[in-house]
Amino acid sequence: MYLQLWWIIAEVMVQCALLQSRVNPHQLPVNSIVAPPGLSVVLGCSFPVEVNMDFGKLVINWQHGKTVVHSYYHRQDQPERQNYIYKGRTQLFHDQLQAGNASLMLSEIQTVHNGEYKCSVTSETGNYDQKLQLLVAAQYDEPEIAIQYFCKSVVVSLSSCNGFPEPAVTWSTTSMGDNVTTMTLDNRGRYRLQSNMTLHLTSPQTVEVEMRLEVLSQIFTKAVTLHPQSGERLPGDVGSWLAERVANPSPASFQDLIFCRKLIGSLPKVLVADGVWPADLEDSSQTGVEGPVPLSSRCSSAVGRLLLLYIFVP
Repeated sequence: MYLQLWWIIAEVMVQCALLQSRVNPHQLPVNSIVAPPGLSVVLGCSFPVEVNMDFGKLVINWQHGKTVVHSYYHRQDQPERQNYIYKGRTQLFHDQLQAGNASLMLSEIQTVHNGEYKCSVTSETGNYDQKLQLLVAAQYDEPEIAIQYFCKSVVVSLSSCNGFPEPAVTWSTTSMGDNVTTMTLDNRGRYRLQSNMTLHLTSPQTVEVEMRLEVLSQIFTKAVTLHPQSGERLPGDVGSWLAERVANPSPASFQDLIFCRKLIGSLPKVLVADGVWPADLEDSSQTGVEGPVPLSSRCSSAVGRLLLLYIFVP
């Protein structure tokens, strides 16, 4: 009698366990999926199937928070229940539903699609929930470094593209400098980055820049050593010509040399035939000197060469 009662109790416990497994949602671990803006991604979801299961009772509902992403019941999609930001972007794999595949394809991903998604399936076998995290992100291309010397400053530029979201850019220098970072979105929703550091050099120094995209653990570090403008030597004949014109200027050459001095801004007492000629002096509009004649034509007539390199001796 006690043995029979024990079997009855055991059977009831098994039936209760089976009933509980069908009533309570079957929770699966939260997964993370990374997808770049502008592309498509498949949000995975599955459920158990049984032989002779009535798929007319199958209900599939995808949600992003409280927003309905995709709804399926009565053997068809229910687009009227779908939020507008997902219109025309979602698709179930109808031919794989009988295999227990409730995955959803999301197309043309945008930043608003970032976040947690929940797949809820109701069928004859029970209720099943699955959560996953969609991270809208893309790695940046290897950054490039460019250096431009100007009359009184030097600009170090860091550029990269095809990434998302915005990275953190950190400059490290031994002297004070000004940095400006600009971000521009392309038609796919990915960023083009340009970060400039402007320095006024009085001695050699090393500049280091770090670009960090935390969400994808992507880190780039670049370093470059800069030197004050010292330039390259002029050919001897040009140097002699210039030294003679500075020492004994004719009226025409004197006017041209004065013009060049205004472009430079300020010269110490002696102009020698060696040194630096900054690249930005090609544009006379940056100097405030009146007249449409650019440096490339007028100053070259004074010194016999378009790009001259000077050292200004105090």
